[in-house]
Amino acid sequence: MNKSQPLVSIGMPVYNGEPYLPLALDSLLKQDYEKFELIISDNASTDKTQEICLEYVARDKRIRYDRNYNNIGAAKNFERVLEKASGHYFMWAAHDDLWEKTYISKCVSKLEENSSALMVCSEIVFINEDGSIRTDMPSDRKNRETLGMDVAARIHKLIAHVDWYEFYGLFRFSALKHTLKQINLVATLEKFGGDVILLMELSLRGEFAKINEPLFFYRSHPQQASLADLKNAKEDRVIKKPYSFLARELLRVVLNSNLDEALKYQIQADFVETLSVQNWEWRERIAREESFLSATDIPPQVVRILIERAIMPKIQADVIIEIVKIPYRVYTKIVNIFYLIRMRLRLRTRIKNIWQRLSYRS
Repeated sequence: MNKSQPLVSIGMPVYNGEPYLPLALDSLLKQDYEKFELIISDNASTDKTQEICLEYVARDKRIRYDRNYNNIGAAKNFERVLEKASGHYFMWAAHDDLWEKTYISKCVSKLEENSSALMVCSEIVFINEDGSIRTDMPSDRKNRETLGMDVAARIHKLIAHVDWYEFYGLFRFSALKHTLKQINLVATLEKFGGDVILLMELSLRGEFAKINEPLFFYRSHPQQASLADLKNAKEDRVIKKPYSFLARELLRVVLNSNLDEALKYQIQADFVETLSVQNWEWRERIAREESFLSATDIPPQVVRILIERAIMPKIQADVIIEIVKIPYRVYTKIVNIFYLIRMRLRLRTRIKNIWQRLSYRS
């Protein structure tokens, strides 16, 4: 082990990880970067997770194993491994994923070379439960790189396509801890898309680097569940419009930040435009949630209005309700009437313009 290397902390929260845990641990222990600590927090598993972990602890002194007496929730368990970390760099590791043996060493080198980067990820390979490569994933499912971009460009990059896997990259620990002083990690991760909300917070503060090699293997399997899924199932609560909710939460992060007001509104306008025109998959999911048919069947101008309506009202409500002291349901009715009038006026203007052009030609 090279003692001059910076220490890397790997946090692995796990609950009932028996089927894939040995594969994940073997993958990490084979890393050619040896100076790391692997912190496992067992969330009161009921299978053979404890037995597997103790076997690996006896084999390698770099592994620290803790077991929660009661299940504290997935998000809290993610926070627990972070609290126990002491490295210069930090990464969360899922108990069912895999990594090439050069993953950590190349990530550390990339961060050492780019002082402006808060985190680094590699390109990603999607695998099935049996380890075979998935062939059904869209070609745009790639991790993002934002080196050299200003904050508006970084945020645009984050929302330009759905699915976010950078959460499992390697973070500069000081930057991650500084960001977490401003937010509640557990409350954030318990939200739908909480990992994306954290990435948005980080995007406001710095750049993401990427290694253009497929070094990270993300496994999909039937037992998989997001942190928000686990939280909502526990509380018998379901978010009815998750992608509209996520868009509002991401935009809320921007509007509540310390950015210049003019820049906030520039990002807000780009947000609406991106979801209306560029990110067709997110747009269609919002369209289904908001019950305004497929967005491909609606004129672009109307799509923008509907997207804006879907992601804006509750952000504005926080301020307006506090000022005028009206019930939220009253505010919602006012907003709906406003957008209906606005949409009709725009449609009327469009029809009038078309009629005038036709009359001019005749």
